[in-house]
Order: sequence, then C-alpha cells, then structure tokens
Amino acid sequence: THKRSLWTVAFIHVNTFMSFSCFSTKVLLCLCVQDLVDWRKPLAWQVGLLGEKYDAWVHQPVDRPIRLFGNPLLEAGTKTSWYWVPVVWLPIVFYLSWYCYTTLAKGNTRIVLTSDFSIPVHKYYCIHRFVFHMKPPAHNYYLITLHFLLHGQHHKSPFDGSRLVFPPGLASLVVGTFYVILQNLLPGVLGVSVFVGGLCGYVVYDMIHYYLHYGSPKRGSYMYGLKAYHVKPTLSTRGQVGTPTPQGGSTCVCDMCRVRSV
Repeated sequence: THKRSLWTVAFIHVNTFMSFSCFSTKVLLCLCVQDLVDWRKPLAWQVGLLGEKYDAWVHQPVDRPIRLFGNPLLEAGTKTSWYWVPVVWLPIVFYLSWYCYTTLAKGNTRIVLTSDFSIPVHKYYCIHRFVFHMKPPAHNYYLITLHFLLHGQHHKSPFDGSRLVFPPGLASLVVGTFYVILQNLLPGVLGVSVFVGGLCGYVVYDMIHYYLHYGSPKRGSYMYGLKAYHVKPTLSTRGQVGTPTPQGGSTCVCDMCRVRSV
C-alpha cells in the first residue's frame, strides 16, 4: 500500500510537470507571435511587414485596444460606439422609405422596399465569408495592410467594442458609392427604394454583429447558437486569446475564451 501511494504521488507530479511544460510552451509560442509588432506604435504600417507570419499573427487574438494610426483624427475615424449606426442611418431609412412609398403609391410598393431587405444579409455574409476571410498574399505589403484595416483588426482585437461596427464617416463613402451605382442602374425612385432596403438591412446586420459579441442571449436560443457559431473561429485553438504584459508582449489566457464567449 505504501509503494502504491508513492507511485500515485510520483504519477501526479509527473503529470503536473508535463501539463505545466505544455502550457509553458504555448505561452512561449504566444509571446513569440505577439512580439512581432511594436505595440507602442500604430499597427497600420507594421502589419504589412509581417509577410508570411501575418496570418498566424492576426489569428492570435489579444484582449486589449489597438491603435491603427498615429494621427489622432485618422485614429478617431476608425472607431465608433454601436449606437451611432442607428442614430445616423435610421432617420435616412425612414425618410427615404416614406418618400418611396408616397411617390410610388402602389400596392406592390412594400414588395419593392422589402425585396432588397433580405439581400444585404446574404450579401454582407458573402463579403464577410469570401472577401474578408481571404488570406492575403504573403509578400504583398499593401494587400496585407488593406486586409488588416478592413477586417484583420477585428480578429486581432475581437473584444474592442469601438471597432465592432462600421464607423459612419467611413461607411458614408461606401453607402454613397452604392447609391450612385443604383441610381445609374435603376430608373428614378426604384433605385432609391432598393437602396433604402439595402441600407436598412445593413443597419440590422451591424447591430446583430455587435450583439453577437457583447450580448447575452438566453442559452439554447437561436441567437445563442448564432453567437457560439460566430465567435468560434475567433476563439479557436488556432488563436488563443492573449493579454498584454507590462513589457508590451502578451501571455496566453485560454480560460478567457470561455468567459468571453458565453
């Protein structure tokens, strides 16, 4: 019995040592990946220099705010609070919807307005899935930088609430472009009606995206499953969440994934 106890104690010590060694290896790997950039400087002009290491680095999330530009005005333009999206765009949606309804004044008006409402949900999903998640060429500085500015920053800092929705200032450029295109493709008010349906769908899409990160849906509900599906790629073992150290690096905190994703 005494020998069996000694063997049990020895087994526990060996198992603990192996587990600690495995964890230490993960921490060291995480530190190596995170220290590829200087966190004290803007990231926008650094990420393109990572080359082949960019994909691994951008999928190694950190639980900290990130800075893209040194210029305060440029930096401010890349961040926004979630409520500015409905505050800015919904009045335009309501006004243009009423304008289209009163101008067309036909029974099929609502069909025209709502026909494009469901399109953005699929359109934005396809853009997110097949464009934003494309792996940029390893040796193309500009495409890597563009990927990071458009979507990579979201993977790098998924818990930064100021970067989860599209800032209205930047979004206005995209929205204006689509408006001009639709006005040239479709006649008169029909182009406006399709545009307003798309704009409304975009607002709904962006709000759902924010909720999937910061909301607390009821366990077992549809939104709970959608939230779990959405955050799974971000918090996969491919990219353990890291927290910054006082020296500017970061250490792996695996349990944070579970805390933040529930």
